[in-house]
Amino acid sequence: MHIFLYIAVIGVFSSVGGAFGSTGNIPSRKNDLVSDTSSASTVTGDEDEDIRREQKPFVVRLPTNYSMHLPPPLINGQAVPIYFSLLLFNVFDIKELQGDLSLETNLKIYWRDTRLANLTGNGNDEEYLVLSPSLITQVWHPDAFVDHMKSVAQPSLISKAASLRLYPDGSLRYSARMIINLSCRMDFYFYPADTQRCHLDIKSYAYSTKHVTISWKGGKGPELAYPIDIHNFDVALDTEPDYTQDTRSASYSAIRFTLYLRRKLSYHIFQTFIPSALFTIVSWLSFLVPPESTPGRMAICVTTLLTLSAMFSSVRQNMPSTSYLKALDLWMLTCVVFVFTVIIEYTAVLKLRSMTVKEKKEPVVVLVPSSGTKSDSGGVIMDVRARSVSTEPSPQLVTKRSNFSALDFSNNGDGNPATVPLLMSRPMTPASPLPPSDSGGEKKKPTKYFILACKFEKYTPRIMPLLFLAFNLAYWPGLLISSDYYQLRGDKEMYYSL
Repeated sequence: MHIFLYIAVIGVFSSVGGAFGSTGNIPSRKNDLVSDTSSASTVTGDEDEDIRREQKPFVVRLPTNYSMHLPPPLINGQAVPIYFSLLLFNVFDIKELQGDLSLETNLKIYWRDTRLANLTGNGNDEEYLVLSPSLITQVWHPDAFVDHMKSVAQPSLISKAASLRLYPDGSLRYSARMIINLSCRMDFYFYPADTQRCHLDIKSYAYSTKHVTISWKGGKGPELAYPIDIHNFDVALDTEPDYTQDTRSASYSAIRFTLYLRRKLSYHIFQTFIPSALFTIVSWLSFLVPPESTPGRMAICVTTLLTLSAMFSSVRQNMPSTSYLKALDLWMLTCVVFVFTVIIEYTAVLKLRSMTVKEKKEPVVVLVPSSGTKSDSGGVIMDVRARSVSTEPSPQLVTKRSNFSALDFSNNGDGNPATVPLLMSRPMTPASPLPPSDSGGEKKKPTKYFILACKFEKYTPRIMPLLFLAFNLAYWPGLLISSDYYQLRGDKEMYYSL
């Protein structure tokens, strides 16, 4: 019984040992790097020969004194050059309100570590060894970072899309597909003809210019893999010269490229500018309505003003909230002012048409009967008093054959009216009253306010369109020139859709 048990245990350990011995993918030492290629080739031929070689991975053994914490030795007494290459595939997830955007890129980094020279086992400089990307953590690599970077993600299907190459002279190339989420400070002064400029700086965080220098591979900056078509923006790239950032402790090498996002005007032209201009023109149609038709004319003006206000509110919901005035705000505000001016003009016309001229008052002689006083010649003495009355025909004068006394013309200072004796040789006859100005057969003369209202109605329909045309002639050239909207920045292929 014990014999059978002993034989079973030996068999189990033998199978386990065979399984571990057949893996062959685990480095024998901690400093071993295993390549993804095989040093043995597959033998092809007839199936009868059944000749197969066991393929074993190529093992690269790091030097015993190698430390990933120390930078590579200087090359000819100069800092180790690090080269970057970037290929942009897509720009997406643009959040204007938050100032965020995402880039799908293929980033390649080149550097040389002379401590890893002659580890490929082949003296041919054109050959390289493909290593597992996870081994990047076992060798020294640049500590580059991107300014204003919020996060980085690497897409993967089975494994992450990355590769690591080792060349015989100790040069390494790390390539990876990355999705970089950036924060971009955006400027909306010229919205919707704005061009957003997002600067991306790649720097070394810990190693100064004494140890490493950063530059673009071959002197070429980032490139677009193909024309990128975004529904609301035109995309372009521009490379700026390498620069050095000086700090209190040291100077650090850095490179920069600029991502240009030029907004397409077509959306706002058809959705905002043309409709608002048409509503402004509709408000001018109220000039064709007679001023006497108040309900019809006010209905056109007020409806147009409310429609523009609703459109303005809808547009502002889709615009970034800023404390300064944007170009689109100026346009909408001007359209509202033009419509509001039409309402003010009509209100002024109604007020002027309803105003009348105030007539001046002149002194008139009024005869008032008094106690009977006769002159020596048998006439009648009258009192004549000056009163300030209207120039309009006064009530019928009193002219009875009776005694009249002198009436006062003016005040002689002592409170008693001054009398002027007037001798009447015969009785007065009543004065015939003047015909009223609004008699049936006579037309009323227009007042000066009515004439001014007519001038408003005549010249306002001509002035308003001219002012709106002048505003457009100043607005559009100023907007496009000030924002550099059509400037291609020296590269005819910088913008791919205009």
